[in-house]
Amino acid sequence: AAQSALRACMEALDHKDLDALDDFAGTNSTVEVVARVVFKNFAAKLAAAGGVVAPITRLEVVVMESDIAGASYFEEDAAGLLVPAAAAPAPAASNVLCATNLPPDYDAAALSVLFRQFESFQEAMLVPGDKRVAFVQFADAAGAAAARERLGG
Repeated sequence: AAQSALRACMEALDHKDLDALDDFAGTNSTVEVVARVVFKNFAAKLAAAGGVVAPITRLEVVVMESDIAGASYFEEDAAGLLVPAAAAPAPAASNVLCATNLPPDYDAAALSVLFRQFESFQEAMLVPGDKRVAFVQFADAAGAAAARERLGG
């Protein structure tokens, strides 16, 4: 069932103009976004297919755009990911932000200056090999939410 579900997800994107598909409406079809869309569609197909023998506690989709560049999207939940939406608990708020589409000249010092204005800011780390992406850690989820809202998502 999983192989068929993944094949269906990939066939829906194969040789398509991603920006014209509903799943990508209002977003840039970056490799990070593609990974998230494939994940969401794959998880939905798995849940709809049923017949899962044991709870799936972690699911990750990795999309490679070349032999050295790619992105992944994952979710994990000890209770199981493929719980029907009505029964699924609300996702826990995170104290870590993933900042994307950063200017190419940004470094860790520039990120620190940007996020230091938020009281619970702790650390900013650029993703090695891709200075356009960084993870920013706050002491609490409220600090991360405030930064996301104030900086426009």
